[in-house]
Amino acid sequence: MSVEVEAARVRRVSLADGWHAIEGKDSGSSFVVGTRTTRSASQPDGGGASTEGLGYSFVDHHTRKTLAGAFQSIRALELD
Repeated sequence: MSVEVEAARVRRVSLADGWHAIEGKDSGSSFVVGTRTTRSASQPDGGGASTEGLGYSFVDHHTRKTLAGAFQSIRALELD
């Protein structure tokens, strides 16, 4: 399956806890999709297991906090 969405057009994202309004920026939206890497800090040198996958991040309009996670956790997108 493939999905093609212009990130600049994303206005709201539905996650498990409900809808989140996206903070805008000059290009239209703070919503970004890309590779997500999680590293385990279980070893003294910071090495350890890592996982990669498709992820997202955006700034929530109301809280001004950056939210990020696995792309498959998105339930729906609202575009302009």
